[in-house]
Amino acid sequence: MLAGILLPSKFTVTLTPSLEYRVFFLKRFFAPAEITRGRYVMFGLPDDFADLVSEKNLPAIKEIVGIEGDRLEVFGKSFFCNGMPIGKAKQYSLKGERIEHFTESTVIPEGKLFVVGHHKDSLDSKYFGFLDKRDVLAIAYPIF
Repeated sequence: MLAGILLPSKFTVTLTPSLEYRVFFLKRFFAPAEITRGRYVMFGLPDDFADLVSEKNLPAIKEIVGIEGDRLEVFGKSFFCNGMPIGKAKQYSLKGERIEHFTESTVIPEGKLFVVGHHKDSLDSKYFGFLDKRDVLAIAYPIF
């Protein structure tokens, strides 16, 4: 009986096309060193961006593409991390509202992450900027 109670909180299914994977195993207790480039993390969207999504108060899962010390560059709407392309920002949200994007070219500060989804409509760091490592709720391991 206990396994039936614990198992549902260990897995999640993403309902949006923002990632190529849909089912994730969640590791809620982790060492800070486990938060590295290429990992997927679950976090709550910043309050001022939560109104842009249809499902309120749901955590998001995105891939870490930039970590502290990496060089983030923004040219117009194109984003690069350490010289590698990581995506382009859009002018309008899916609701048709004008959406501003992050514009600062800088070295990613200590304790911060830059996270993105794989879909052109992903609401991610291209819009809300850096994610604080302390805001990571779980490391999400893709299953399929």
